Amino acid sequence: MIDKENGGYGSTVNASLKHATGRYFRLLDADDWVDTEHLSGFLRELCACDVDVALSPYLVCNDQTKEETPVTLSELHAAQAGRFEDLDFSWTHLTMHAMTFRTDLLRQAGVHLDHHVLYTDCEFITQPLRFIDTYQMLTNPLYCYRVGREGQSCDYRQTVRHKDDLKTVIKTLTPLYDEQLPGNKSEFQYSQFLGLYTQLFNACFLPRDAAWVQLRKLCEEMKPLNPRMWDKFLRHRVDIRMALSTHGLTFPLLCVLQRKRLSYSE
Repeated sequence: MIDKENGGYGSTVNASLKHATGRYFRLLDADDWVDTEHLSGFLRELCACDVDVALSPYLVCNDQTKEETPVTLSELHAAQAGRFEDLDFSWTHLTMHAMTFRTDLLRQAGVHLDHHVLYTDCEFITQPLRFIDTYQMLTNPLYCYRVGREGQSCDYRQTVRHKDDLKTVIKTLTPLYDEQLPGNKSEFQYSQFLGLYTQLFNACFLPRDAAWVQLRKLCEEMKPLNPRMWDKFLRHRVDIRMALSTHGLTFPLLCVLQRKRLSYSE
């Protein structure tokens, strides 16, 4: 047990990593839990590992519908073990729920998460990327990821309130963005940035008092951080391109469409 001043999620991970003695390091969010039926099997598999990161299936558990959806990682088209850069990230967004890292690798990478902000799980899996070489696929679905609970960071009402947290995380990670990463590592890296940018800019269209000037200012703020990254992101966002090209005339309509698409209500 570590007794420390509350510095948010990131500070908890930093303190835990500092004191960790195990060969592997895994996160468990406060909203989530582990499937104890699979815990012993997971640990047996992990003890037999000698890789940088172990990847395992997990469950997405909806708090409202009580539905449990398995995420098998089959879209990675992965061999049982191999080089991380050979994985196919075209059709899946790999998250911390599936990843168990070698502790020494995290320390070698100098992993350090921001304090007092949400969304630092993206920092946790992106910062060590250039140090990851090998992976192994495990079979036990240990992690149970809770969704559908009001007040979670993945709830867009929270995203609207915590847009500055997303900007902080993006600004922390931007200096690490490297288009020269080998193999598919670059694709994995881009998927993490795309997820952060998507959440941030979706939040600009959702509030009832959403203002075109706020979207324009955010575009002006984010573009200089990494113009090439910005151009790649903009290719995915017809709505932002349309708002910019019409100088905000289409913004009210785009807000209505985005709220409907995301089933957003305040």
